[in-house]
Amino acid sequence: MRNLMIIGIVMMCVESAWPLSYMGPSTSQMMPNRYKLGMDYSIAQTSADLSGNGIDIDDLETDLCLARLDYGIQEKVDFCGRLGFAEIEDLGNELAWGVGIKSTVMESEDLNWGGLVQITSTAGSVSTLKLDMLEIQLAVAPVWKVNETVSLYGGPFLHWISGEMERLQLGQKLSFDIEQASLWGAYVGIASWVTNQGELRLEYQKTADADALGVGVLWRF
Repeated sequence: MRNLMIIGIVMMCVESAWPLSYMGPSTSQMMPNRYKLGMDYSIAQTSADLSGNGIDIDDLETDLCLARLDYGIQEKVDFCGRLGFAEIEDLGNELAWGVGIKSTVMESEDLNWGGLVQITSTAGSVSTLKLDMLEIQLAVAPVWKVNETVSLYGGPFLHWISGEMERLQLGQKLSFDIEQASLWGAYVGIASWVTNQGELRLEYQKTADADALGVGVLWRF
């Protein structure tokens, strides 16, 4: 029964949205050749009905915890690298990593516009099942400077997934490719400088089949 539920969870993930991961503001946040160190944590839930499979699953939970390094490549362009762990419900705790780039494309006194592209790799496994997933998120959104320490950000984003599932059955390994067409969503967040060097961010993401709450802590140098 446990393996049946796990297979159902994987099928649900294929047919609906894979749980989301933290993105942060869409504009460049760094001066050239400067960097920030920090940590991201996000918790996501996905729900779907598996028509024809006799399985209904609600609120599949994924926890993602990644250390991160943000670096200013050049003026108005940042790079981000992330490394940590993902825990997918009933599929264990596995290594996860991600990379991303963001750029400011339009500036005004209190409102800036930018875009980001982020790639996140997650995995999960049990004795008879292994799942590897690659997630791509693309966002174009504004960042509004409320005052010297607080900013609000958010807007629409696109979400793609691609991956592979391997299942060991009766001594044979079965492999399945996982692909998903683009899916729209929206997110909103707040960023606040709690010290001269330390920044705290909180954001919420929503698609038709999934939602996520993310927290980011960054320390600039």
